[in-house]
Amino acid sequence: MQNPNISKHVSLIHGPALSDKVKSANILIAGVGGIGVEIIKNLVLSGFTRLTLIDFDVVDISNLNRNLYLKKEHAIQRQSKVEVVAKTILEQYPSLEIQALNQSIMNFQPDFFKGFDVIFCAVDALIAREYLGTMCCIANKPMIEAGTQGFAGQVKMQIRGKFACNMCRRFRGEIEEAGCSVRAIPREPIHAVAWAKDLFGRLFNKLEEGMKSLLLMEDEERMKNMGIEIFDQLFCVNLKTSYDEELLEKYLSPITYKEALEIQEENSVREVILEAQKIWSIEKCAKNFLEGFGALVKRKKNKPDEEIEIDKDDKDIMRFLCATSNLRIYNFLKVDAKLKYISLFELREKVENMVPTISSTNSIVAGIQVAEAIKCLKEDYGSLKKMWVGQYGNDKVESVRLDPTNFKCEACSYKKVYLDLRVRPDVTLGEFKEFMERNYCVKEVTITRENRVLYDETDDDEDMKEIYEGNLKRLLNKGLLSVNGLNDPFEFHCYIELTSEEMGAKIVPGIAREKVVEQQRIYLQQVYDDEKQKMMKLYKRHIF
Repeated sequence: MQNPNISKHVSLIHGPALSDKVKSANILIAGVGGIGVEIIKNLVLSGFTRLTLIDFDVVDISNLNRNLYLKKEHAIQRQSKVEVVAKTILEQYPSLEIQALNQSIMNFQPDFFKGFDVIFCAVDALIAREYLGTMCCIANKPMIEAGTQGFAGQVKMQIRGKFACNMCRRFRGEIEEAGCSVRAIPREPIHAVAWAKDLFGRLFNKLEEGMKSLLLMEDEERMKNMGIEIFDQLFCVNLKTSYDEELLEKYLSPITYKEALEIQEENSVREVILEAQKIWSIEKCAKNFLEGFGALVKRKKNKPDEEIEIDKDDKDIMRFLCATSNLRIYNFLKVDAKLKYISLFELREKVENMVPTISSTNSIVAGIQVAEAIKCLKEDYGSLKKMWVGQYGNDKVESVRLDPTNFKCEACSYKKVYLDLRVRPDVTLGEFKEFMERNYCVKEVTITRENRVLYDETDDDEDMKEIYEGNLKRLLNKGLLSVNGLNDPFEFHCYIELTSEEMGAKIVPGIAREKVVEQQRIYLQQVYDDEKQKMMKLYKRHIF
């Protein structure tokens, strides 16, 4: 059903030359949640035909209210979100080229990103955003990032050497917390809290199947048994039926109510002043889940037509949410080091600060992102802006100038020089060292791989010198090597690709030496200008 009409109106809007660029552009969308699916829809209707989608989450029931490609049966079967989205789009537009990758964005290296013309960031975890931003800097590809919080949102572009990347904020003191949504695989405590809040709504306000019959029960023992059944379903059965065997065996910890009662040690290892600051044991979480569940069911029985609103001062609601969040964290504790149990005190703060996802805001920011992508294809960099979607006032969408690159940034500053090197298999580390000294003027060289020193010319230890000399005779392996000179301001990050092709030289760089020298000149000028400003401030402060 794809579609001569789309091609026709794209040609009318863009003109023939830009239309061809749009059709041939290779686009990457990282994240197919609320913003990601809106980006995909807009790209397809704007004439883009080559899309690669990445997401490693599975469909959750909470996704359905803001994702136009997902249905209830996908959530019940816990299907891969990215595969469902790709399949649905191809059913509508079979002539599109769509690749669906059910993986974390952090599994991919710079070479992967170099094949794309524009990259969209629609992931919610801060660490994944920063990783993607860094990879785009290394690959020298434009990335368009967006985020929303309720009715507010923003869109910004990063291009190395032109505009600041999303790591630059660290040097401006603007550490931003990623917007959160309910995730089938939580990576941070806030994801578990969001899941618990969503469960609360489904159990006590939307009244999922089973809950209506529970409200009719008079026997308290039967109600308690039903609560235990729901506990086992949530924290054991669902995990065993929803995730693949490898993930389940390595990282997940299903637990029944009976098993939870046997885990009695307290999780708190720090001194606390208030009772609310204590971290409950899993046994206490299980008991509080059941007690909170029973109290809320009784409350619902008395007023079945009234919604129970989440109140951070309501004891029953807070203990249910805290217990649920920590049990969810227990299930996934081995997935990510950032997952940690939370106290009632921390829960109240997180619940108070959480902002719901609004589908209309997602649509607005996704539309802006696609418009900015078209500017990139036109190479109209002067008109690119950071766009703010305001919560109040008449000016719903406002634009400001994009921030320039911060030359102190560890990702996009030209202090870091990224080199792709095609290397014959017979090249040694010593020949690689001579290549860097000859071509890039690196003196008194240190070469490392994954923080392991392979060669250090400045080391005076005789035993280490012997080891380093032996390393110089070894053949190069594929992967990343970092090269520094003793007094050199630059850090060279060399991605080694072994090739059996006949080449005139043993090592061929993927970037011209002249371009590297230009990057170095820009960086040194920035350093010089910055030092001049510091000197002028110092001078003015001490004028007599």
